[in-house]
Amino acid sequence: MFPLLTAHSYYSFGKGVPSLRALCEAVRAQGYPSLAVTDINGIYGLVWFLELCREYSLKPIIGAEIQHNERAKVLVYNRSGYSNLCRIISARHLEEDFSLAQLASQREGLIVISDSIVLIEKLAQSGGPENLFIELRPWSNFSEAIRQSQRTGIPLAASPDIYFLRPEDFKLHQLLVAIHENAALSRVPENRFVSPQAFLKSPPEFEREFSACPQALTNARLIAETCAAFQLHVGVTIFPTYLTNQTKTSAELLRDLCYP
Repeated sequence: MFPLLTAHSYYSFGKGVPSLRALCEAVRAQGYPSLAVTDINGIYGLVWFLELCREYSLKPIIGAEIQHNERAKVLVYNRSGYSNLCRIISARHLEEDFSLAQLASQREGLIVISDSIVLIEKLAQSGGPENLFIELRPWSNFSEAIRQSQRTGIPLAASPDIYFLRPEDFKLHQLLVAIHENAALSRVPENRFVSPQAFLKSPPEFEREFSACPQALTNARLIAETCAAFQLHVGVTIFPTYLTNQTKTSAELLRDLCYP
């Protein structure tokens, strides 16, 4: 089954069209077993996404697309990865000198997929090639992507990069971009829009589109299996550990202080 590693909801402000519910419903209707939502520079809808995945019997994959000059999809496969993703997103919004190269020191628990060869090479040089993938989208230059993969030794991963559900929704995407840019639609440069092909297709359709590079499909399936195995439990209170020099636990010490 083709894995959906890169989909965007309307939490990709000014670009993504579907609500999380509409996205999950459409994905389930097409027979997909799992879904990764990689909204831009945030995980604003994460809790709702996890709840909807339970409702629609989908395996959720947690991630985000970090954009700052370059761009990279970052997927979580354990709790350390989730913590690192949160730190990266915070840094993206708070640090004036933020660079995606910072991923090099915060890659534990994360899988990075990017079409920026320069970024991928930087990350490989500083932290090794493990869990790095060159993004291959349906409208990518397949020959060039394969050449770069062979040159760098970094594998390819099939990425549908969905921003809307139906071909006709591309017009809604264009309108959202124009609103976000505060510009008339006719004045928005074409390169500000995603591809008109960035809509949800059936698994067989996506598999045909990537049939020229079967290894990218295999890698995408392995990524999905790895990331879908991680479950983030929400709604559970997690208290910080208070370290003491005594033999008593923090709870026992608090009880003694409250009831002397």
